[in-house]
Amino acid sequence: MANPPPQSFGLGKLAMTPVNVILLGVMMFLQFAVWGAWFVTLGVYLEKGLGFSGAWIGAIYGTMALGTIFSPMIVGAIADRYFNSEKLMGILHLVGGVLLLILPVVGTNPEAFYAIALLYALLYSPTLALANSITFSHVPNGTVWFPILRTFGTIGWVVVGLFVGFVLPSLIKLPEGTTVDATAYPLYLAGGLSILLGFFSFLLPATPPTGKAGEMLPAIKALGLLKDPSFAIFFGVSFVITIVLAFYYGFTGNYLADSILPKLPGDMRPDSVAPVMAIGQIAEMLILPFLGACLYFLGMKWVLAIGMFAWGLRYLLFAFGSGGEPAAIGPFLVIASLALHGICFDFFFAAGFIHVDNNAPKEVRASGQALFTFLTYGLGMWLGNTISGVIVDKYTLFNEVGGEAKITQAVDSFLKATNQDLKTDDKGVFLHDVANALGGTIASPITEEERKKRNIPVLAALGNADEAATRNPKLVDTLQKDLGKELGNRAARLLEESHAKALDPKHKAEGVFTTRNWFMVWIIPSLGVFAALAVFLALFREDKKKAQALEQAAV
Repeated sequence: MANPPPQSFGLGKLAMTPVNVILLGVMMFLQFAVWGAWFVTLGVYLEKGLGFSGAWIGAIYGTMALGTIFSPMIVGAIADRYFNSEKLMGILHLVGGVLLLILPVVGTNPEAFYAIALLYALLYSPTLALANSITFSHVPNGTVWFPILRTFGTIGWVVVGLFVGFVLPSLIKLPEGTTVDATAYPLYLAGGLSILLGFFSFLLPATPPTGKAGEMLPAIKALGLLKDPSFAIFFGVSFVITIVLAFYYGFTGNYLADSILPKLPGDMRPDSVAPVMAIGQIAEMLILPFLGACLYFLGMKWVLAIGMFAWGLRYLLFAFGSGGEPAAIGPFLVIASLALHGICFDFFFAAGFIHVDNNAPKEVRASGQALFTFLTYGLGMWLGNTISGVIVDKYTLFNEVGGEAKITQAVDSFLKATNQDLKTDDKGVFLHDVANALGGTIASPITEEERKKRNIPVLAALGNADEAATRNPKLVDTLQKDLGKELGNRAARLLEESHAKALDPKHKAEGVFTTRNWFMVWIIPSLGVFAALAVFLALFREDKKKAQALEQAAV
């Protein structure tokens, strides 16, 4: 019997040197800290900081899914043949870190931001597979050690979220009324961490290439699994349900910042959504160790079903917790529902990978995992991010009231009722400001530079800078007449609030002022989840005997 490595933990054949445990643990910590530093707050920055539409926010989040689709080509064609995994990982993180640092500078318009974000995703996504490969290459037993080391990744995500929310705001000076989420600082933090991990990667244990070309499209080999009706149902439902799950990843941060955090008492209101959303990762980390026991007592079908149900339930809570004070569910319950992420993620994604591993024949097991990844983290997430952005825009107040034509009509009525005869340019600028306040876009007839020269205030037709924010009481009357009572009231509140902020940068909103109908944004994916769950329960059949036979054959 071979002696355990010197200075090991004394676990016999499972022993690892403390140096390797530390190196691999720090690698996992930084790998997910890089991701978590920007991923949670990006939507708020794109909306509040750069003024991007929901469609662009969804598309930019979708770049990570595209990275997942194409990363096997990079790893299979390069890492498996020519480069040590740790060196390739270091290069990818160094270049990716530079891209994150220049992203806020160069990506000032949606097209440029999307292009750089896509390039970054193509660099970052392969590092997830490389980190796993490096870990499995240097542990004596992946079943024992990988979950332990992977936990450091979740810890990294949580720690960086807490740092963004509680430490970063105290280190920088933000403009009055601006939160750290609406700035580029989380991206700069992620860029710095990525460069740090890039250099650190060269200290990792050497992981030479296998010398054989890896599979560039490994999922294709697993298509034969779809001949099995149960597998076909599993993959099909997983694909469909992931489309609606993408709503959570792309827009929960914006939802919390818009509709939930403003309801909290001032002394309990965090400056960032990052530490609030870290609740989900903490729950994920706490629940994962019990997944095996749940699979044993409940079976795979019901574990997957509970995971799907948790997604639908959380979306329902989001929907009924949206809006102002009359919301059916309070903000604390909505925030507590983030803990459902432990069940959502572990009982669906983690259990899904286990299901494929237990039921796919040994020769296509890895390809089956690749197919599940492609359909969920790849194609499903990409479609979901794209669709969610379109739906978020559809239920923005600007579009709900009828878009540019209806807004123009309402503005004409307001100007007529208040006896204001604006010049063409001044009216165009006012229309531009109104559209922005209601979550839409109408092009301004003049440039920002010209506007500054002419000193045209924001929403000038509502009152000059030395007057009250709601100079004209006829605002509500005209908006209700042209837009309807409910939508008119919402529009008036938003315009008054936007005008108040324009008059006083230190103005702090009291209550919820959101341009979006978050109820509809969340009820749609909730219904989608429950529909997919119903199909899954009706058609999926778990073949326990087949799984046991395959497990014995593998042994």
